[in-house]
Amino acid sequence: MNAIAISNVAIRQTENNLYNLNDLHKASGGEKRHELTNWLKLQQTTELIDELSKPGIPGLEENQQVIQVVKGGNKRGTYACKELVYAYATWISAKFFLQVIRTFDAVISGSLTPRKALLSGLTHEQQAEVKALHNILIQSVPFEKQKALAITLWSAVKSKFKVGYKDVPPEQFPEVLSLMARVAVEKGVLYGELLDKQPAPVLPVLDDETVLAFGRLLVHAQDMRLFVNRYLPAFQNLGIDGRGSLWSFVHDTEPTFAAVRRFMAAQSVHSGFFARDWAWVQSRILSTAQAF
Repeated sequence: MNAIAISNVAIRQTENNLYNLNDLHKASGGEKRHELTNWLKLQQTTELIDELSKPGIPGLEENQQVIQVVKGGNKRGTYACKELVYAYATWISAKFFLQVIRTFDAVISGSLTPRKALLSGLTHEQQAEVKALHNILIQSVPFEKQKALAITLWSAVKSKFKVGYKDVPPEQFPEVLSLMARVAVEKGVLYGELLDKQPAPVLPVLDDETVLAFGRLLVHAQDMRLFVNRYLPAFQNLGIDGRGSLWSFVHDTEPTFAAVRRFMAAQSVHSGFFARDWAWVQSRILSTAQAF
């Protein structure tokens, strides 16, 4: 199995000659508009996968998978046959397609000696989101404690992944965000809330879609709470809040919101398919909480 690197990014492979499309996206520059999920949603892509899945396709071994999602381990990601690699590269840009096809052909033919690829790290967008989360977390504590928390968060990332945050594999991006939020919770500083020093309860394991659904629901609830808080005086002047239910929604629900935020901070998604959505949800949970 020949090693392939494009733009100094290693393209991971399986034993049955499938190639990691997430690595390909990083090699192309990692732009949001070129994300794999956007390409997979296209009808043309679905039709191509269906066609390649039919028996007797030249160039494919009998019963060979054309696309495979690996959900765990160091090889997590979406893998595809060479034909889908070329199709994805074509969709990204003509220039990138030529770079991909020339590299693959040269390596496969033996005219290009495979070189050791540089380790993949977080994309520039992912790095920016990690730094944004880091800033939000340290700003949630008193000034005199910010430096210590900043060091603790970066140290936690390096301890778990054995590298600085910039060099963490892009498919582990959601784990970086979850780790930082979880460390903040364990230190009792998230959102400025002091947590009981009791042993953390065992949390239920949720699938990625459920985690995202709960996260989005929390974001919408916090947005509504901010809206009501902003216009509460007007509602009261109009006599709309005669029994104080709106006031109670804004002021009496904070312990409940805090508990839900702590629970969501301890969650993570495991599929790269949901990684960017989860990162956005976590960022919104933090930013709307900070507004209070």
